[in-house]
Amino acid sequence: MKSSCFSFRCASIALAVGLAGPVCAGLDVGAFDNAGFEKHSKFQKETDGVEIAGGLGYNTSGGMRLFPARGKNGKLSYRFETSFMPEVGKRYRFGFSYRPHGKLFAHCYWESYGKSGYVQGNWNVSEEDLADGWKRKWVAVVPKTDKADRHVFATIVQSADAHTRICDSMDEYVEFDDVFIEEDKPEWYLTNVWPTHNYVYSDNPRVRFYSGYSGDFIPRGGKAAFRVELFDADGNRLAERRMTDDNGSFTADFGAPIAYRGKGRLRVTVADSISRKICGTNEIEVTVLPTVKPGKGGTFVTEDGFALLDGKPFMPLGFFASFGRQRDIEGLKKAMPEWRNAGANLLLEYWIFNWGEKLLPEVLSTLEKNDIKHTLGVLSMARSMHPDSAGSQFFIMVDAAPHLDGQYAAFGAITENVEAAVAISRVNRNMMNDRPKKDQVIKSIRVDTLGEEYP
Repeated sequence: MKSSCFSFRCASIALAVGLAGPVCAGLDVGAFDNAGFEKHSKFQKETDGVEIAGGLGYNTSGGMRLFPARGKNGKLSYRFETSFMPEVGKRYRFGFSYRPHGKLFAHCYWESYGKSGYVQGNWNVSEEDLADGWKRKWVAVVPKTDKADRHVFATIVQSADAHTRICDSMDEYVEFDDVFIEEDKPEWYLTNVWPTHNYVYSDNPRVRFYSGYSGDFIPRGGKAAFRVELFDADGNRLAERRMTDDNGSFTADFGAPIAYRGKGRLRVTVADSISRKICGTNEIEVTVLPTVKPGKGGTFVTEDGFALLDGKPFMPLGFFASFGRQRDIEGLKKAMPEWRNAGANLLLEYWIFNWGEKLLPEVLSTLEKNDIKHTLGVLSMARSMHPDSAGSQFFIMVDAAPHLDGQYAAFGAITENVEAAVAISRVNRNMMNDRPKKDQVIKSIRVDTLGEEYP
């Protein structure tokens, strides 16, 4: 596998993540008639630059090849026709097997449109080597709204270095086979976002979570209810709290201070309060200790997600905020000048997609103009097709990609051992769930506290 970047998800700047449940193999929904191209005249009419014939494909029983030289400026697009309509909330993967002949690249994308235009989409997420030069590529999408009434499942073939070379030779083409759309089994995603560093403060025992699902993890018509339990290192239960889901988030307030100090774990159980069925359980290792109070020059993250330096908002790059949770537009307007004056130039807003038409230009100013080039080791903000949608994800460049310059907000770089990031990006992955076949593990980590001492 080779790509120019790899990314990982974070729900806040201070990472404290626990995910529930394995990613399972999907079920093919049968979206494409003759998906393997065996019936050469049935799949779709051949056009200039498109050939569907026997002798092609992964097993030579039939396949399709696209010639980018026949397209405009050395690029040829092709839509895989289907009447399939995905269901909102379920997670799907669209993809195909392909083999480039020559130095070519095949995009894989799914875009959804409604009466008002573009709704959502995804491009070039995952890829795995098969055999004999064949690769399997796919994108994963969770439809967010039923306003999308048209879905485009397509590819674009072009030169692998399109920014410097236009493909103009008919000797170069991309071969395709086995087009598919799969439905994932339902999953539950749980993240504890405060306190940071997987702490539980003994004098203020509150833990804030974000929770989300793909598919019908909670039965349709049901309502999520949670039980959060805190245990010590020996498995003795220290506290318990029950609550319902509040639009994707909930806070477990254990009430009275806890005398225990040391290692522990949080167990979160989610159930459908209507059918009273337990749907899943997740456990997260934590440390129980008094509230961390950094000394002069120290930083602290509040429950609302503000990064403070000496008690005042500060983050040289940016900070996580959750005004979107309360839709506090006026509060955001008043606070923005203070944050800017404190040195922040990038606002990361977890709830950015929940604001709808109330989004402010200041909140959406995540595409900061800078001269940082997308070269090896550079860090840059990930986003959707909307140029100002960067929020809670970033990626690390493992190769140069000049076409990203000015389009994505680069903001930093790896200072040592970038080869490790490159190596991780090239490990073999499971073709069904995009996870490395061999776990990639951080064996040790060192944090420079710049002279400050923390518990």
